[in-house]
Amino acid sequence: QLGYNTVTNTNHCFIQAGSNTERLRWLESCGVRGDNCKIGAVDPADINAFNICDYAFGTAFPRFTCDDAAHGNRRIGTVEVPVNYYEPRLNEGIYNHPERLTDYVDNAAAHGRIIQLFIHPHYLAGDHPHVAWTLAAVELVRRHWEERGLRPLLTSTDRVVRFWHARAKATVQAKGNIVTVSASCPVILR
Repeated sequence: QLGYNTVTNTNHCFIQAGSNTERLRWLESCGVRGDNCKIGAVDPADINAFNICDYAFGTAFPRFTCDDAAHGNRRIGTVEVPVNYYEPRLNEGIYNHPERLTDYVDNAAAHGRIIQLFIHPHYLAGDHPHVAWTLAAVELVRRHWEERGLRPLLTSTDRVVRFWHARAKATVQAKGNIVTVSASCPVILR
């Protein structure tokens, strides 16, 4: 109804019922190409916990999930993009942990990881009390990568999902010492 298709979704507080594959199948049937609802760290005391960072799934990279045996073990067409840092905050009170943010950037730089500062838009504008805390966290991250001489590619989750779908369609053929790659996006072979 808005004139464009949804590329990536995020459910508020990551609430879901049923299995992960059931949710991904449903999203795929709706045309959603990427799911940005998986967070590794949880706080049982607060379903909407702020300032949590985690690489709990063993990766920071998006990935496709295989369906269950009842559905043919096929690769589901909705790519999962893990949320790595949920709602960063920085202030002089309860969110006074600047090392969480700088360690997060340093870890990603050391291991070539994708990082994500997941922020709901209303925490970046308006009169919400956490706007200043969120902007302070984002500014600390920006200053830190500049001080380290890092040059991050800043992008949207939709763009990451489009890239991951294009990457998944790349083909590699090897005949003797000749390797032929067909891809619509940059691909690194090792």
